Amino acid sequence: MQNFLKNLEKFMMRFQGNIYVNAIMHGMMSIMPISLIGGVFGILSYMPFPEIIQNGMSVMALMTSSLISVYVVAGVSGAFARLRKQDIMSTIILSLVMFFLITPTTNDAEGIIAISTDYLGNKGMFLAIITGIVARALYYFILENNKIKFTMPDSVPSTITNMFNSLIPYLVVGFIYVVLNQIMLQTKFGNFHDLVYTLLQAPLNNLGSSIWSAFLLVFLAELLWFFGIHGSMVTSVFMTALFTPQATANIEALALKQPIPYIVSGSFISAFKGPRALALAFVLVYFTRSKHLKSVGKLAIVPSAFSISEPMKFGIPMVMNLYLLIPMSLAPVVSLGIAYIANIINFMPRVAASIPQIVPPILSGILATGWQGAVVQVIQFVAIVALYYPFILKLDKLELEKEKAHSPEEIPNVS
Repeated sequence: MQNFLKNLEKFMMRFQGNIYVNAIMHGMMSIMPISLIGGVFGILSYMPFPEIIQNGMSVMALMTSSLISVYVVAGVSGAFARLRKQDIMSTIILSLVMFFLITPTTNDAEGIIAISTDYLGNKGMFLAIITGIVARALYYFILENNKIKFTMPDSVPSTITNMFNSLIPYLVVGFIYVVLNQIMLQTKFGNFHDLVYTLLQAPLNNLGSSIWSAFLLVFLAELLWFFGIHGSMVTSVFMTALFTPQATANIEALALKQPIPYIVSGSFISAFKGPRALALAFVLVYFTRSKHLKSVGKLAIVPSAFSISEPMKFGIPMVMNLYLLIPMSLAPVVSLGIAYIANIINFMPRVAASIPQIVPPILSGILATGWQGAVVQVIQFVAIVALYYPFILKLDKLELEKEKAHSPEEIPNVS
């Protein structure tokens, strides 16, 4: 068992430390404020404001959701450059140019060239991630292996010298992308966007819109926590890849005043994984007699309102605690199941706004879907309390026995 845990932790640490995983994760996290703003403005566009203000809100929402792939290119390429300690601005600019180069354009009779937002919204997200990684890698590979260097007098600033030395790598990368794009035009797909979307993103979208995929990932995240591994960090890259396109599509539909297409999305999971930490802290404070467990609950009650569970993860502890493995792993699954049913029976609207997990329960439910979301979170809270209660009761009994063994005084009943 010790060898298994050691190998599991080593594998997970390597996975978390992988530069590609980190670049994608940090790059996608950097655009979260944009998604949040888009969702907020999308909701505000439905408020009874004057029409001119409503139109402005809708435009703001569209400028976030309909151009999300552009922001993804910048976020991922910039994060990769930062991790590699490379020039961030040059990397972002190059990646954006290459992304636009392989994005289809239309040319009308008046000679106006336009790029369809169909390829700049959620449909282009996977190609945006790929471009942010590949264009950067090509550029720095050529830059580091290029033997042709410009030599400038000492009086010339180094930025000017670097600019001239980057010209050849820029030209070579651009030439490669032009050739590949022309080859792709001759295929049945017609462009890289449709190729990636058909072969990669569309199948993953089916997984990302499935409640079973969500169940599996939130279950695995908590299961890894049981072994002392930060499960959310490990699964976040899969969460992002699978569920962000649906969240973006929902924001775009909200801005266009169209029906919200997806129930399950990144926004849905973020808002309705349930007030698990708060429910557990509540059980510790009000249903335990052990001094240890009650003190942990009192310490954790305020942080738990903001989804911070580490005081209980290591204070109870929940890590490597077989008594809590079942409720800890099932709590997010039960929570998502309740929210999913609320959507299926049309009690709660589908989630379009992206609400950070640190927003306290009730408030996050209202911001996500209105008063119905708050009611669902109350139901989740009660369900999680009921789930933890028998297991905490058993753990409390064991803790009381330990405390009695170390103290001659009778443990008072403070329940």
